[in-house]
Amino acid sequence: MSPAAAARPAPRASALLSAPTAAPARPTDHGRSAATTPASAPESTTARTAQAAASVRAGIGVRPAAQPGIAVSSIVLIAHGSPDQRHAAGIEGIADRIRAGTGVATRATYIEHNTPRAADALALTGAQAGLVVLPLLLTAGFHWRNDIPPVVASSSGRSTLLGPPPLELFAAAVVALTHQHRAARIVVALAGSRSPRLAGRLSTFHATLRHHTELEVRVAPDPGAVASQADPGSLVVPFVVADGIFADRIRSAAGAAGAPVTPVLGGTPGFAAALAQYVQGAAAGPSVPAAPAHRADTHRSSGRAP
Repeated sequence: MSPAAAARPAPRASALLSAPTAAPARPTDHGRSAATTPASAPESTTARTAQAAASVRAGIGVRPAAQPGIAVSSIVLIAHGSPDQRHAAGIEGIADRIRAGTGVATRATYIEHNTPRAADALALTGAQAGLVVLPLLLTAGFHWRNDIPPVVASSSGRSTLLGPPPLELFAAAVVALTHQHRAARIVVALAGSRSPRLAGRLSTFHATLRHHTELEVRVAPDPGAVASQADPGSLVVPFVVADGIFADRIRSAAGAAGAPVTPVLGGTPGFAAALAQYVQGAAAGPSVPAAPAHRADTHRSSGRAP
């Protein structure tokens, strides 16, 4: 494609969430995973939570208590959290951009380290109709499969959990980071995950990114792979949601290879705009795929926080 096409700016996020509702959900519609507490159910709260969490993990979903579709009234982002305060600052920046671009109330929450904790926030707001929950866990590994579903399933209302965004959704934002640099190739560096599904997701992302740029594209699935992929002719893009420990690891590896590094992807306007479009896609009708459960996916991506 031409350099002019590659330089095309990311779409604006304004008014992205104006669609009223989507088509009625069906039992076989795997596009959205909704964790609900039915108005009347004989099971105990613990049993309902376990059942809902298991359904979300399986990608089957539980029919929302709300009537057909998602009229988005607010968005709750769930990030991992980190003892490095740059991480929380970056996540708050993403929430601010989505809120400013869409006019929809958007709140950042965390699994650990930072506050508010996701479980606490959803306990307070879960009864609100139209609440959409979007985890900011790009590799969709251990935490997405094991920590997120129980938190959402135990909320007190009709929150709708969206599946992991496809990585190719952020291709334009990645290319936008390259415009101020001269390089022969891009090395997109992720935080890493032991998820057996990550390789397939990266393959699709790689193919999509190649159609957005004339530069050679390489992908480092974790910071340790940067050294073998980068060189002085490369431009390394930290494909992480916020600055912090993993971004530092990527920068260190790139520096050792003599390669320049862009700011983290999550800090760009294009990243927030892509997330807003993703939520809009769920609200307007197109299904949002939730990754199916995989019994081998039982390991954390790293022993350290982002």
